[in-house]
Amino acid sequence: MAASLQAQPSISLQEAIAMAMNRYPALKASRLHTQSTLAMQRTARDFGNLELSMGGEEIGRGNDAVTTLLAARQNLDIFSVKARWQRLQQETRVAHATTRVLEQQLQLQVSSAYAADQMARLRLELYRKQAELYTRFVEAARLRYDTRAASLLEYQSAQSEHRRVELNVIEAEKDVEKAHIDLSRWLSPDTLYQSDTVIVDEQVATSAAMLGAHPAIVLANEKVKLASDISKEMRANALPKLYVELGSQMIGSRLGYWSWSVGVSVPVDMGANKARRQSALVEIEKAHTELNDQQWRIDVHNRQLNCDYSKWQRTVEYYRKSALPLANEQRRNALLSYREGQIGYLDFIQALKTTMDVEFSYIDAYQKLLETKFNIEYYRNK
Repeated sequence: MAASLQAQPSISLQEAIAMAMNRYPALKASRLHTQSTLAMQRTARDFGNLELSMGGEEIGRGNDAVTTLLAARQNLDIFSVKARWQRLQQETRVAHATTRVLEQQLQLQVSSAYAADQMARLRLELYRKQAELYTRFVEAARLRYDTRAASLLEYQSAQSEHRRVELNVIEAEKDVEKAHIDLSRWLSPDTLYQSDTVIVDEQVATSAAMLGAHPAIVLANEKVKLASDISKEMRANALPKLYVELGSQMIGSRLGYWSWSVGVSVPVDMGANKARRQSALVEIEKAHTELNDQQWRIDVHNRQLNCDYSKWQRTVEYYRKSALPLANEQRRNALLSYREGQIGYLDFIQALKTTMDVEFSYIDAYQKLLETKFNIEYYRNK
């Protein structure tokens, strides 16, 4: 972080997304680019520079030379104004669509970082719970050692396991801090934020209509239109250009004479213009191909996500209804059985490891469920 980190205020998911939308520099830059393209639309009617000149003609030895006091020439590219205007308008639409894609991507990234922050805190809570349980385990091992029901090696092994778990707590605390930093990098350069509300993992789904209106599809469509408008502008640029010239002249010492001329310029190299038009047609076909590719990939990925969501939803439901309650019961029974001497310290450690594996697996499955949910929402046009 560039500046010193301040306190860690809590923030809800919706507040985090709104803050990122307002503050994230890349998104601001994209919006400024849209404003720039909008301002450039006023250049569509740019006819070029006004040329001013002076000169003389038929200048000899003492003759009445023709002196051009001032000549003004204006080029008129009137046949390409409409095509240029349409192309500039379409560039603005492409810029706006690009911003919408960035907004959708930013929402996904903030949501994923928010979920990761919550999961890091859940892991820390689990390690702290484990450390508290090992503290009672060491107390029980000390009592058994004092009563000669356990050996010194068993008591020392219990202490060693306790220190290992305490180290896990320290590492988990650093992981939580890192998760705060990862979440905050989308929100602020000098303040650490932490997740607040619990994310609801309700059922989500997308329809074909949602996919068709996704910002990435809209952007691909706008690029197709832009390629078509560029092709039209190229054809318009090959049309004749006009010019008008007016001048004030003096013949000898007599003023009050005027000159004018009107002309037209036409392209001579027809081969070059034809090559440009062919290149523009290829760009249109390329834009259509990219649109089809985008639609294909989004459709396939969305179907895969719906399958993954169903899988992780069942897995999380299994842990919540069956595996977690059983793990909690095993944890309580393991400590009680060790205190009463029904099991040894190795059995206790193995039982606790089994319950911890179950709870960590639940957290991993829950995080995958939330990540899948956010990816599905990425394809929903909201």
